[in-house]
Amino acid sequence: MATEQHVEKNSSKVYIPKTIALDAENEEKFEKDVENIRKKKASESNKRGVIYLGHIPRGFFEPQMRAFFSQFGVITRLRLSRSKKTGGSRGYAFIEFKYEDVAKLVAETMNNYLMFTRLLKCEFLPEDRVHPEMFKGSRRKFSHPKADQVAANRQNSFKSDERLRKIQKRLVNKQRATSKRLLNLGVQYSLDVQIPSSLPKEKKDDSVEKAAVSS
Repeated sequence: MATEQHVEKNSSKVYIPKTIALDAENEEKFEKDVENIRKKKASESNKRGVIYLGHIPRGFFEPQMRAFFSQFGVITRLRLSRSKKTGGSRGYAFIEFKYEDVAKLVAETMNNYLMFTRLLKCEFLPEDRVHPEMFKGSRRKFSHPKADQVAANRQNSFKSDERLRKIQKRLVNKQRATSKRLLNLGVQYSLDVQIPSSLPKEKKDDSVEKAAVSS
């Protein structure tokens, strides 16, 4: 049977099983695999190892991921890929373990492991595949982006001439459709908007142009 440990979280105790397979049928085999990894002697060079984790099920976020994979060994860094717009999980993550040998065994044990009806894809990444910025921002606490700020940024973002023409054309078509519906209801209302053939381009900073000319 799996034993339990507890950790402090917001002044309340949260009980987390030390070994949990999330699949009752494979619990015994899973515990043996974890025990073998714990007994495995770490590399004397203290070389760290990184794994790629894919096909992550919904609801399996950083806290749950760290609690689950900590049973194999010490996790030094963890980053779950999230959408910049919505903050939702993209379904894959990178986990760095203190020892390379542990990371290799975790990748071997957890690859094609069934978790919440999904088969995890776990792969060990050699040094040449570990990007220097792979764990950028991993230590920063995640906060969901504010919907109003996201909408404002999208509205205020720079749009090319072609993009502006498409937006204006869509608005004109919408207005004409509205006029047609009102006319069918007996309301005399029409709108005739001409789409300009060209739109003003983005304004450039005069100081930048003057500096370029003077140089």
